[in-house]
Amino acid sequence: MTPPHTTPPDNSPSPPRDEQSFMAPDGDDPDALQTVAQAESEFEAHTIATVLKEAGIDAYVFGQLSHTMPMGKVFTQVPVQVKADDVERAQEALQQRQEDSVDLDWDEVDVGEREDHIPLSSEQAIPAFMKVIIFFIILALGALLFQFVLQLFGP
Repeated sequence: MTPPHTTPPDNSPSPPRDEQSFMAPDGDDPDALQTVAQAESEFEAHTIATVLKEAGIDAYVFGQLSHTMPMGKVFTQVPVQVKADDVERAQEALQQRQEDSVDLDWDEVDVGEREDHIPLSSEQAIPAFMKVIIFFIILALGALLFQFVLQLFGP
């Protein structure tokens, strides 16, 4: 068997390998994997693979390809792949999932009545600067009390 990156013995060039597919050299292998989605993280890729598996399609996620740009920004592409025979079904399943997804406006959702009577925000809360002032007043009173006890009972 000829390794994928060498020229076959008949000196005809092997087919180009692009980023979108990992096809067999002849391109007719129904079990060859093709990329149906590019995710930005492995988590997202596995989520997409789960959607495909729920639709009865075997999906595969292989590691990640990271590209670091200046300023430390990392761009990641994680391919989600399926068998060549399943590409069309996979694209339809992903399109259907996109159409079925719902963007919720939580202001419009009725979550019922609250069971407790604790206020959501306390009007009587002490502002942070007041807490600092009270802390220093207590600290100063503690120092004065310490000085008084030292004078009263001596060293």
